[in-house]
Amino acid sequence: VGDLTTGFVRGFLGQHRSLWPRVELRCGRRTVSTDAKAPVREGADVDCNDILRLGLPSRNVLESSFTISVLDVRDLQSVVRGDPLIGRVTLKVTNEDLGVEREQEVQLTRGGAPQGRLRIKIGVVAADADRQVLDAPAEFSLADVAASLAAVLSQHDGVETLLRSRPEALRAGG
Repeated sequence: VGDLTTGFVRGFLGQHRSLWPRVELRCGRRTVSTDAKAPVREGADVDCNDILRLGLPSRNVLESSFTISVLDVRDLQSVVRGDPLIGRVTLKVTNEDLGVEREQEVQLTRGGAPQGRLRIKIGVVAADADRQVLDAPAEFSLADVAASLAAVLSQHDGVETLLRSRPEALRAGG
């Protein structure tokens, strides 16, 4: 009743609703999100500029899809029913996402209806476990080292990351 009444009163008075947007990224059971942004008028553009990092459930990133949701943070309602959905999009990681950070604009929908657009930049980042394997390769099987090397090299700055992982003596020499 609260949302309906508030919407009716605002509509009657000619006021626009303020949104407190936050972005949530979900892959499998893993979820990360931004903090709520400063309130904006409904329909206005919002600059988020946050970086969300989420470990994928499998080394085979081409099997992974993820969902981006934009939610409206509401204090009391969040406790009772959760933050209301502004819009959502589900994306699948493709070969194009490997090795290159690329920006794209995606359509958010709610109940099949368009709710706005979201500009995102997707990049694949190797897991911390892969970096640990490359830090001590003698302690792991050749298959583990090869898989970790492939994961590091597939990220947008993979070659630079690999060169930074060299022992200090090799880095000092150039």
